[in-house]
Amino acid sequence: MLPDLSVLLALVLGLTSLHAVAGEDGPGLLQAGGGTFAIVLVVLALTRLAVDRSVRALEEADRDAALLSARRIEWWPALGWMAALFVFDWGTLVAASIPRVWFFVPFLVLFAPYAIMVGAAWIGLQRIEATALRTPPSWRAGLSRGLRRNGLVLLPMAVLLAIQEALAVLEALRIPGLHPFFLWLGAFPELSLVVVLGVIVFVTWLAPTLVRKVLKATPLPPGATRSQIEALCAAVGVRVKDLLLWSTGGRVLNAMVVGLSARTRYVFVTDGLLAALPPDELLAVLAHEAGHAKHRHLVAFLVVSLAVMLLETSAGQALRPFLPEGFDPLLGIASLAIFWFGVLGWLSRRFERQSDVFGARYGAVLSPDAPPVELGSLPAPVPAGAAAMMKALQRIQSRVGPGRSHRHGSPSERIAFLAAWATDPAVRAAHDRDHRRIQLGIAALVVLALGATALRLPGGLVRGNAALALERGIDHDARAESARRGGDAAGERAAALRARDAFLEAAALLSDRPDDPDLRALAAVAEWNAADAAMHRLHADAEARTGFQRVLSILEGARGKGQAELRFQAQVELGRLALRGDGPTSALVLAATRHLQEASGIPESVYGGRYRSARLRLLESAIRLRDPDPAVAAQARSDLELQARGGKNDDARWAELARDAAQELALGPR
Repeated sequence: MLPDLSVLLALVLGLTSLHAVAGEDGPGLLQAGGGTFAIVLVVLALTRLAVDRSVRALEEADRDAALLSARRIEWWPALGWMAALFVFDWGTLVAASIPRVWFFVPFLVLFAPYAIMVGAAWIGLQRIEATALRTPPSWRAGLSRGLRRNGLVLLPMAVLLAIQEALAVLEALRIPGLHPFFLWLGAFPELSLVVVLGVIVFVTWLAPTLVRKVLKATPLPPGATRSQIEALCAAVGVRVKDLLLWSTGGRVLNAMVVGLSARTRYVFVTDGLLAALPPDELLAVLAHEAGHAKHRHLVAFLVVSLAVMLLETSAGQALRPFLPEGFDPLLGIASLAIFWFGVLGWLSRRFERQSDVFGARYGAVLSPDAPPVELGSLPAPVPAGAAAMMKALQRIQSRVGPGRSHRHGSPSERIAFLAAWATDPAVRAAHDRDHRRIQLGIAALVVLALGATALRLPGGLVRGNAALALERGIDHDARAESARRGGDAAGERAAALRARDAFLEAAALLSDRPDDPDLRALAAVAEWNAADAAMHRLHADAEARTGFQRVLSILEGARGKGQAELRFQAQVELGRLALRGDGPTSALVLAATRHLQEASGIPESVYGGRYRSARLRLLESAIRLRDPDPAVAAQARSDLELQARGGKNDDARWAELARDAAQELALGPR
């Protein structure tokens, strides 16, 4: 049972939008909230129109038109969701407005518009099905079916997010012992990846129970059918925890195996499959499912998925410095494409072929003396198991149609291959070779993933140590700020010295790997913080000036919003420091003006906003404060006084801006 691609895409885009903008100023409520609300209304209207069109087509016996309208319904919510995220910045508003410590609330609010849209689509699809089957429509049935279909993705993701957010809340509450743990996780992505992999393995171990509850499956009742399935599993050497009946009202013809080990493995059989297939064909289908367990396909899926995750992490780290900021959604879409078309597509279809062959080989294992069966125009009789497998596929195709499944392929393709496999030794040999190539390919993928991870470990260790030193500096700086607010000048200076030393320690690690762009960005942040501490807390202007100049040197040729912001801030601070130098006022103003021009030259499209404008105005006012025209100087003083009164909110940036404005007033000419 495959989840909807549109739902997977919506989850990826939503989570990326929320995490990529956390901490930034959000858009206005009218723009983001009003725009998103309008998008929801438009999608609901379009969905209703598409449902009505599909229902009319069914009533007029135009199956093709009905199918086309139904397909559009599935994608209206995804398109509306993309408009809400990328046009109206809904994710930005949520990230900026709702604190992360409100456990899981940001995710609930984030996905609420999409839930409304996709829920309406599921209800509409159920109405179309009810029209086709001439049964009463039920909105509850539509929602329930959509949730069950996507439960294999929604439930594990909810568990992962719940664990992640619970840890984040505990860390924010400063639970003893957790803060260093989170520092290490943030500093060493490889360690964080190990934790994520551990959680994924845990969720995978828990998945069979989750699937059982989502599908409301019950043990297959005792009787001949259960006894035959148990005997089949024993004959092929596959142990299971239980055989479960998946009740669908006869609508679904399917069977599946879930669970990595015998202690967690369930075999699910739908009521529709039990009713549609005679015993020999049912056993062939169950042998197919046993083939998945025997070939350890679920384990292979997990291994391949983890290997792909490692490779994507390595590739993302290598490519990120060369990609523009805001590229995370596209990276997420690329990861989804690899998973959907590679793992759930190409690899899954080959695993299905292997299991089809297993079902053909062992479908009649309980009847070893069954004679070969002649089928249609095949040149020779085929073994009983292969015949039962092919007839089962034909029967299923007659009930569900000839459509091609993304994960399985079409029934006609599978039947044709089994016919060739059963009658042509060359096809059997080619299949066996393909099986071995797939195993070797998976092994090669794992080796490549581990190799790529090993190659980035040395750089990761250096970056991790630099990140830890940076975090130590940030902690010391927070203590210095606390001491300042408490009026403890000596305590502030002592903590500021420790902060500066930690920042410089982080920046110095750039010499170990000077060509590492991620380390360069981290070192620039550390150097900027050291210079900022020297300027604002230690009042060491010469040291601060040298530090900000090193920031510009480190970031020479760099791009991206974060690095542009550092360059901007460094130029502004160098302009302020220039005004404090020795020499004629005109020379000091000229030097400060050059820094002002450099800061203004950084494009607003890369780094902009109200805070940027306020910082520029601060430096402009400090420069004009020294203007020989008394009217210009008076206006500058008035502007600085206004900025000095504006830092009464809780935002540390604006509070610091107010203190800087007060300092410029104190240092300026009288």
